[in-house]
Amino acid sequence: MTDDERLAILIALEKATKEELDRRNPNGARGRADAQLLRRFAEDGTDRRVIRVGKTPVGTLSVRITEGSAEQVAYVEDADAFARWFFADDGEGVPNGWAIFAEFMRTPSNVTKLMRYVSDEILTNGVIPDGVTVRIERTPDRIETTARGFKPAEVAEAFGAQLPAAVAGALTAPEND
Repeated sequence: MTDDERLAILIALEKATKEELDRRNPNGARGRADAQLLRRFAEDGTDRRVIRVGKTPVGTLSVRITEGSAEQVAYVEDADAFARWFFADDGEGVPNGWAIFAEFMRTPSNVTKLMRYVSDEILTNGVIPDGVTVRIERTPDRIETTARGFKPAEVAEAFGAQLPAAVAGALTAPEND
């Protein structure tokens, strides 16, 4: 096989499999397999499923639970009050917001980075400026699936002589046109 032929088959396979393997596509092969495993997990606690080609195991889909988190985040709720605090004298002749402004000027102009810095400074120093509130933001636990195994050589061996037809079928499936 030439380099161009190898490239052609690999790009075609990538195009044919991208949508099928997208977890967000409920009609794709991965979306259907994930839904089936998550349904069984909810019903009876099954947390893994061996994927076979014929009778040969080639990989495993497993349920993974990621633990949620909670963090304190500061929000400017009253921009006018925050601006007054920001420019007010800190008692030593320096505006309260000078450290925040100086940090912002040293980094690329990115409002998100500025607000993260403001939030971190407030929470680290314990000083909550006028116009700012601190809230707890929670990230919930997530349940998702992971795939292990599926080594190309082992999958190819498991398909054996049926591999060319299986690849051709994946490339020519109606939804891949």
